[in-house]
Amino acid sequence: MDVTSALILIVFVVLGGVIAVVADELGRRIGKKRLVLHRRIRPRTTARIITFAAGVTITILTIALMYASSVYVREWVREGSRAFARLRSLQTEARDLAASNQKLRTENATLNADNRRVTEASEVLRSKFADLQKKTKVLQSKTQELSLKLAGFEQKLPLLNRQIAEKVHAITLKERSISTLEANLKTERASYQRLQATYGELSKQKTELGQQNLDLDHKLKDAEDRLKATQSLIEDGNKKIADANTEISGLSADVQSLSQQKSQAQSDLDDLSAQLSDAKVRLTQYEQDLENNAKRVRFVPLMFSLGEELARVSIPAESSKADIAEQIESAILLAGTTAKAHGARPADSGAYTILATALDKQGQPLSADAQKDLLAAQLAGSKSETALLVLSAYNAFDGEPVYVHLAPVADPIVYEPNQVIAEIRVNARDGANVLLQELNDLGTKIRNAALKKKMIPVQTGDRSLGTVTSDDIIVLYDKIKSSTGSVKVQARARRLTRAADPLLIDFEVQ
Repeated sequence: MDVTSALILIVFVVLGGVIAVVADELGRRIGKKRLVLHRRIRPRTTARIITFAAGVTITILTIALMYASSVYVREWVREGSRAFARLRSLQTEARDLAASNQKLRTENATLNADNRRVTEASEVLRSKFADLQKKTKVLQSKTQELSLKLAGFEQKLPLLNRQIAEKVHAITLKERSISTLEANLKTERASYQRLQATYGELSKQKTELGQQNLDLDHKLKDAEDRLKATQSLIEDGNKKIADANTEISGLSADVQSLSQQKSQAQSDLDDLSAQLSDAKVRLTQYEQDLENNAKRVRFVPLMFSLGEELARVSIPAESSKADIAEQIESAILLAGTTAKAHGARPADSGAYTILATALDKQGQPLSADAQKDLLAAQLAGSKSETALLVLSAYNAFDGEPVYVHLAPVADPIVYEPNQVIAEIRVNARDGANVLLQELNDLGTKIRNAALKKKMIPVQTGDRSLGTVTSDDIIVLYDKIKSSTGSVKVQARARRLTRAADPLLIDFEVQ
């Protein structure tokens, strides 16, 4: 009841008392005077009539005064039951408007969340677009560098060809000189043999004839001198031949080195040409990716944002490499099912999810099979439980396959069965809004405690750790309201819970 209604009721109550007092006093005085309105009307009846008229007059004056002073009274007098009907209609409309307002607030919150997700996706795409632009600039710089190296090698090749031609010409001249020396040596050797024969004959004649005459001695001495001179010429010829052979060996080594340099230069030239072609192809691909990504951002709905989770599986401790390989395949198939449900389209291979390319320690790309084998080898024989998450490697848009990567994380035990996660104290006599707010605070405490225990939330927009149904909240609320005074509400783990498991909760009121 508002203040105006209360005042009106108070006025009417007071008015009833005033009318009673005035009527009693007026009736008493008229009775004493024994006034009559007509000779046929007795004084008692006259007093009653005058008393009645006074009460009616006072009531009319009061109503007139209230009508003049209160807009609410004027409204009630003019409208009557229509005012109450309109009031009920306005109250119904107010309730409908309040429900519509609450619905609009919910829709507004949903739209704000969608707007935040779109904004985050836009920021990720802008970051990726900037990275692609940086890569494009690096590729353009590398392309220019390769072009300069290619031009340098092309300029160097004629010089190497000229050097090889000069060395070959020098070798030809040396070979001709050697041929001439060998011919002269052959002639000298023949002369030497003839002189040896003459020397032998003269020695024989000297031995047979003795000291025949001095002329023969002089001839013999001349022959010996000529023999020594010829031997000296032969030794000089042999030395020149050895020097020429040494020089030929050096020239041959130079020719071989220059040939190797030419082969290496040609190989480098081919490699640089291949790298240049590959850089041009990659540059073209990056430009196409940039254009396609820009189109997707503007026109195609986003299915999965970067790093969003598609699936997760648990790998037991001490698992073999073969068992882990099966778990990896199961995780990828489960992620493919999720991608298909969200509107993905299969690739040429028929798969809805594709393992994104990764690089080894040397920077070389690894195939999908190589990545799976390497991960299975790393996790084989692990002493602890492991959870394998399948995450989106890039932003994935509607109507395309989803590129994913595998993220193994430790999966230790964080809660034992019936272990207390969080607790609060509430007053059962508080209103519904207060209790619901306190229960909401309990949910925040549960989430903070679980995250502090290193639980792994689902890698999506809300990053949930589990769900509590509305029925659970209603049952908990009824338990609290059925209690009296202050009670303690505890949230306990329903089962043995690991870091990657969904968090299942039982509530207890004490």
